[in-house]
Amino acid sequence: MTRRRDEFLVRTIFSVVAVLVALALGAAGFRMLAKLKQGPARELEPPPLVRVGSEFLRRQDYQEEIAGYGRVRALRELEVAAEVQGVVVAISPALEGGATIAAGDTLLRIDDFDYRRAEERLRAQKLQLERDVDLKEGNATGLAQQLEVARREFELAVAEARRTEELRAKLTAADRDVDSANRAAAAAERVVVKFENDLALARIEVDRARASLAAVVADLGRAERDLARCEIIAPWPAIVVDRAITLGSRVAAGTRLCRLVDPSRVEVAIALPASYKDSVAPGSAVSLRRPDRAETRAASVTRVAPEIDPTERSFLVYVELDAEQGPIPAPGDFLAARVTGPRHRDVYVIPRTAFLGDELFVLKRVAERGDEARVEARRIELERILPDVALSRDPAAEGLEFVTDNLEQIASGSRVAIRTAVESGK
Repeated sequence: MTRRRDEFLVRTIFSVVAVLVALALGAAGFRMLAKLKQGPARELEPPPLVRVGSEFLRRQDYQEEIAGYGRVRALRELEVAAEVQGVVVAISPALEGGATIAAGDTLLRIDDFDYRRAEERLRAQKLQLERDVDLKEGNATGLAQQLEVARREFELAVAEARRTEELRAKLTAADRDVDSANRAAAAAERVVVKFENDLALARIEVDRARASLAAVVADLGRAERDLARCEIIAPWPAIVVDRAITLGSRVAAGTRLCRLVDPSRVEVAIALPASYKDSVAPGSAVSLRRPDRAETRAASVTRVAPEIDPTERSFLVYVELDAEQGPIPAPGDFLAARVTGPRHRDVYVIPRTAFLGDELFVLKRVAERGDEARVEARRIELERILPDVALSRDPAAEGLEFVTDNLEQIASGSRVAIRTAVESGK
């Protein structure tokens, strides 16, 4: 009996479970059918019109600007090198990278003991040789004067010999008188010859003394320059870029000491396309700015390079900037430039962004809706294509209204809404 009761309990449990499963399956099926049921049909709304900006084509003058880039360099920079050898005995505290120095400031000194002694020795030699030259010139002058006297005496002796000869011809003078006069003339001639030789030798000595003096003067000049070169002086106001030596360093002629730049005057070499070579001249206006800044600096072209780089197909223009005219960029900086180019008169100016490919989207306004229009793709004959705009003189372009933006969202035949001036921010 117990066994029958257990079997009944098991059948009852299975029945209850089967009923619950059937109920769960029915509920799930009902929910699925409810999802598949379609609601009432709704009316579809047309998509909104693409809103575009527009402009009208009108003839105007256009000033072309040529884009270029250039690097700044100091007009005055100097690699200071030693011109004499020696030991560095003093360095200015201002001779450090980034420090400002004034014109005439002493930057460093090289030991000048040997150069000073050499200069003193040569100065003493110069004084001695000057005295020697004076003495020998005085001797030569005295000999020249004595020679002049001897020549006059020789002339008198010759005249006396001739007179004696004439008297002997008249039988008023004896032969011995003639012989005596001739001997006196010969003696006077020998004196003249002696003084001429002595004077020639004296002048040779003067030339030698002068040559020795000139050599010593030249050596003295070099010694004085070497002595002056022991003190390194700033030639103009500058900023120290770096220093290459320390106190006690032994340097030779040519050893690099430091580098100086004058930041008050710089030059920018700007590369421009070769096609504009005849359009830019000294005085052309230039606008300069750093690529990462909006501030610009107005300037003008100082000079134009005469040649075109055949590889880059570009030429250089140079712009000088002076600190007296305003802040200037640092040497080594990279600048973007816009140089005034040719002026185009009476042209249509069309932004390059208004073209999709080579087509311009022209608007035909819908009569009943003034702010709506149909788009028509049109090709216009272009005279010149520039980086930002295209220029045209096509007579058919006069008065056309064209789309300026959202070109990717429209096509020829599209209907668009035209933004008002307020919406466009004009």
